[in-house]
Amino acid sequence: MTIRYNGITINRERRTIAHRGQFAVFAGARSEASKPIPEREESRRFKIACQLILGSGASMQQIFWHLYADDPDGGPLEGPHLIHIVMCQMKPVFDKLDLTMRSVKIAGVSYYELVPVFHVAWIGQAFKGKDDVAKR
Repeated sequence: MTIRYNGITINRERRTIAHRGQFAVFAGARSEASKPIPEREESRRFKIACQLILGSGASMQQIFWHLYADDPDGGPLEGPHLIHIVMCQMKPVFDKLDLTMRSVKIAGVSYYELVPVFHVAWIGQAFKGKDDVAKR
């Protein structure tokens, strides 16, 4: 199943996320030290990335519930703090995909989402032709 949202393509069968020609693979990946990352951990990282892209703002507690809803033990005791650590570890993947983490605090709770990075050069190109129209 392929999902396209906000210019980002998520392939759930292959566990890949693509944006602006860059791909991140969350199946059978290896860490920087060339040690295999356990499949269960990669599955969680993929779920976190999907939740941050498609969720339009999710708190750490909501992401934790999403990941461990089917776990009979309820997940690790550290809970949402662990999710924050994994998100920080995934920052290089998000940077490669040209995505940035945006957070909004509402009533003391932070909500996070992944959004495309808008570069200043792109904004200049978007408005390049508007001056010509205004002069007419």
